[in-house]
Amino acid sequence: VCRSAGMPLDLVLGGSVQPAGATLRSACVLLALVVGFRAAHVVASETPGLTWRPWLTTNLSLHLVILLAALLPAGLSGASRRSLVSTLVESVIAPFAPVTFWHVIVADYLTSMAKAFSDLQLTACLSPGILAHYGDYYATEHAGYTRSTALWEEHHAACASSRANAVMLALPFWWRLMQCLRVYHDTREVKNLYNALKYSTAFPLVYTGYLRKLEPSAWNDHAFVAAAILQSSYCFVWDVLMDWGLPKCADGLGSRHGSQCKSGFRETRLVFGSKAPYFLLCAFNF
Repeated sequence: VCRSAGMPLDLVLGGSVQPAGATLRSACVLLALVVGFRAAHVVASETPGLTWRPWLTTNLSLHLVILLAALLPAGLSGASRRSLVSTLVESVIAPFAPVTFWHVIVADYLTSMAKAFSDLQLTACLSPGILAHYGDYYATEHAGYTRSTALWEEHHAACASSRANAVMLALPFWWRLMQCLRVYHDTREVKNLYNALKYSTAFPLVYTGYLRKLEPSAWNDHAFVAAAILQSSYCFVWDVLMDWGLPKCADGLGSRHGSQCKSGFRETRLVFGSKAPYFLLCAFNF
């Protein structure tokens, strides 16, 4: 769609666009890494007498290898990886760095990976306890070996209800919020404040979720549901109104004077000619 519309993607994304083959090759390499480490875990787990905790070791090793692969100076689409890493750094330090469309795409992906950030914190929190038990196992001359899954379940509740876990969940939304404020500072377009407010609705959801784990109660459950409804509703309205631009608008929300949206469907549709697929997407997006 972008190419058919004549959009200069190199300028929009802030760098040269890689061919589709490069993306496929990178995806195959990552898939091979995940499958390889998973296979090593399965084989080691079925080998009797092993006490080096293959489940934890293979998972930590996979994280380390992927990190090293991302930071390699050359090979495997080096220019794309360097662009991605630099964009990640600039997104983290927002609003003290410029914000381009490429920064917005990367930061939006990070908000979709908030649960992965939470899982990283859980791994960092749980691993020392499991490895400490591993040291105790050898210090006591192999007495009382406990499986890693049992140790994971033993420490999981405390790590999942920690403040650090809530912070990791909220971080991607904070970075995106700072980007919106930076763009508003540069352009003075009101829509960026509304966009910033959208990402702000994630913080009550994260906080009430943290309270549910820390102090389970009916009130905290109700507060969590209310925060979820608020956040989901705002995101749904923003997707339909701004990201997809489906309603007819006189001058758009992006102007300094607000917007005047009329009842009706936009006349120019780039992907589907019929209105039905858009209504179906709206239903699934809610």
